[in-house]
Amino acid sequence: MKSAVACSKKWFFIHQKKNLKNYYLIKNKKQLNYKSLKKNNIKYIFFPHWSFILPKKIYENFICVIFHTGNLPKHRGGSPIQNLILKGYKNAYVNAIKVQKKIDSGPIYARKKVSLKGSLDNIFYNISIIILELMKKIITSNIKPKDQIGKKTFFKRLNKNNSFIKKNISSINMMYDKIRMLDSDEYDNANFNLNNFNFSFTKVSKKGQKIYANCLIKKSKK
Repeated sequence: MKSAVACSKKWFFIHQKKNLKNYYLIKNKKQLNYKSLKKNNIKYIFFPHWSFILPKKIYENFICVIFHTGNLPKHRGGSPIQNLILKGYKNAYVNAIKVQKKIDSGPIYARKKVSLKGSLDNIFYNISIIILELMKKIITSNIKPKDQIGKKTFFKRLNKNNSFIKKNISSINMMYDKIRMLDSDEYDNANFNLNNFNFSFTKVSKKGQKIYANCLIKKSKK
């Protein structure tokens, strides 16, 4: 039987393209089709990043494993990487979770610690390596997932408004975290408006008390 990888953003496919030749790839919601999955003899469906509610017919007929970064059962919910950075975390776990009806609530097959240092793209790259490792472990080792134990907390998903740089940022470290946690082509980058222009920042780094970044300047949208 084959395994599938479903990811609604491009980062996992970009970082692990050469290692996914033997997987059935699903890149959007429409491709997550019951008939196609059955036809291709799929057993496992791995979700490195998925922005949609999974149909019951999918997770009840296939072994669906979604990956979530956080110290579960704490840190359930949306935008975990950004929320963890805002709360000052330096590391977190990448969890391989069996999909159930409630989001991020399923038993955990395995998990591994990842650093939250650097840009979002760099964090995604490190997470992609861990996800591939956990996928192989689940397929080959017949692991039984274990229930989550402990206090549950929930993150709120960030939206486009959260990308704006606001006046309450009072230190170099806070500014650096704000820029780096959105430093990816797949997110609205950290930005602000001034005199009918929009300034957005990418490719960020920090040396001492100085931040270096690329700045794109364009006319603000009215």
